Amino acid sequence: MSDPLAQKPNVLAFFHTALANERSFEAIAKEIAPGIVTRHIVREDLLDRARAAGGVSEALQAEIASVIEENIEPGDCVMLCTCSTIGGGADLAKHPQVPILRLDRPMAQAAVALGRRILVAACLESTIGPTEALLRGESDTLDIETLLIDGAWSHWTAGAPEAYWAAIAARIAERIEDFDAVVLAQASMAGAAALLGAHATPVLSSPRLGIGAAIKLVDASQ
Repeated sequence: MSDPLAQKPNVLAFFHTALANERSFEAIAKEIAPGIVTRHIVREDLLDRARAAGGVSEALQAEIASVIEENIEPGDCVMLCTCSTIGGGADLAKHPQVPILRLDRPMAQAAVALGRRILVAACLESTIGPTEALLRGESDTLDIETLLIDGAWSHWTAGAPEAYWAAIAARIAERIEDFDAVVLAQASMAGAAALLGAHATPVLSSPRLGIGAAIKLVDASQ
């Protein structure tokens, strides 16, 4: 008799800290690879704790790594952490067979390739440090400035994404011409990129780049 686990399709597993991300990430994954099998883990408490503490401590990073590792199941081919704030914990997580990726790393690599002057825009202060650290890990010659867009996050939590993206775009537009690239530190900010298309400076967001990289690994394993 065949092993049922051996027959299970290779799965792209998402690790979220916001329930709202599940639907949008599922849609992008199915658009890029219509036949892909996915599953979603949501741990909003981890982001809540990081925000309450003003960042991710070493102890919380270690806990996040353990939680991610514990949520890997038979059949998973890739585990993709979609939250930039807890990305350091994803970097610490290890599994002997399953790669654990952070969504924003391909975005950081793309930004570094565009030039030294990078603007990191965020709506949650807890995201700025991890994103800046990720960029500096890709290159130690960057000139990074940060932009915290106060007040925009309330639009997202109220279920008003268009107002959220408009507020983000308006603030970034004031400074965009001074940089080689703009990095949208949170996946939820991706919709603002389209509103800034008239500017020459590239505006990078993480969802499509990160999911695309994960899907390539899934395809390579089949």
